[in-house]
Amino acid sequence: MAKHTSSNELDGAAPVPSPITSPELVAEQARARKAQPNAGAVIASAETPPDYAVLGLNGEKARQAETLRRESLELGRKSTDSVFEWGRIVGSLHAISDDQKHFEKLARGVLNLSRTGAENYERVHQRLSPHRERLVRVGMIASGLYNLATAEPERIEEVMAACEAGQKLNGARIKAVVGKGGTPAASPDEGGSGGMKVAIAGKTAFATKLFFDTVHQMLRDVHVALEPLSRGGPVNKSKAETALMHPARLAGGLVESLVYAAQIPGGRVPAGVIHVLPVEDSRWVALRRILFTMGSAETWPKSDQVGAWLSETVVPQFEWALGSERAGKARAVLDERAVAAEAERVKAEKARERARAEQKKTRDKTRRGQATARKRSPQDVGVAADLPAAMASTQEDPVPSTLATTSDA
Repeated sequence: MAKHTSSNELDGAAPVPSPITSPELVAEQARARKAQPNAGAVIASAETPPDYAVLGLNGEKARQAETLRRESLELGRKSTDSVFEWGRIVGSLHAISDDQKHFEKLARGVLNLSRTGAENYERVHQRLSPHRERLVRVGMIASGLYNLATAEPERIEEVMAACEAGQKLNGARIKAVVGKGGTPAASPDEGGSGGMKVAIAGKTAFATKLFFDTVHQMLRDVHVALEPLSRGGPVNKSKAETALMHPARLAGGLVESLVYAAQIPGGRVPAGVIHVLPVEDSRWVALRRILFTMGSAETWPKSDQVGAWLSETVVPQFEWALGSERAGKARAVLDERAVAAEAERVKAEKARERARAEQKKTRDKTRRGQATARKRSPQDVGVAADLPAAMASTQEDPVPSTLATTSDA
């Protein structure tokens, strides 16, 4: 039976405080619950590293993981550039993990990332690094980067070109472009500004990729042309013209199609005359002038001035146009040529060694044959020498021998 408490027994008792349900307190409690680590998680803070032994890391791998963790503490998770840095860090952590299960444990324990979040970062770093500068320039949102990292190369270029053409693409639109569902992308046949923007994006995607691919190869060819100059020799103007003249015409036309526009010049120019002029003055206009000069043999500098022109004017402008990452890849052509030359040298040396081995083998075989002949006994030599004479004597007079035998009988 339950006990009944009378009002007299409650006299003098401390009052029970009523619960406080202010919005501020509720929010604070929610933040506290959210901040509590999951059961079994390795607790770490900015100052205190996790227990790497529990995470399955010891020695050098533990030191590498701690370095990566400290680097991650300096990053935010919002900007385009920081997403690439997170991808680099996650990729390095993945490299020291034993397997996917261990990687998931390290991502959670070292970087406080879920496996999905870690893989998103790593995929962005792996697949989109060649386009990093352009993506940073247009300020691609993090969710857009994650979707773009799963796309085919032509879809990646299409999205970037659309952004560079001024289109504002949200996550749903990027998903649609890369083929992951959502609202279908607009068609250029729709008309209006929307359709024109799509047509512009398609043209920009095509022309931009072709331009950068062309200038990248041209910069490689310039480095090759300048190679004799680094050894104190002259640049071969004829070879340089052959390699660069026609690509320069293509690259120049692409620059015009991307940064120039048809305009009415005005002033004293007759009515009806249309000029294709830069929309605004910039370094792209200076690049166009250089490409125009390269596009005709008559406008190239003299032979004794080509080396200085290529190294002091062309190379800096091409490197600026490509950006530091692709410019660095173009410079790698010299290392590639050095490696190829060394491989050819090694191949030729091995061929010479094989030839010398074959010659030695032939000489040794000859010497063995001569030694074998010298070791034959004198009796064998004599018999071998008398045998032809005996055979010749037998064959000269067989009949008299027969007659003599008959007479004796």
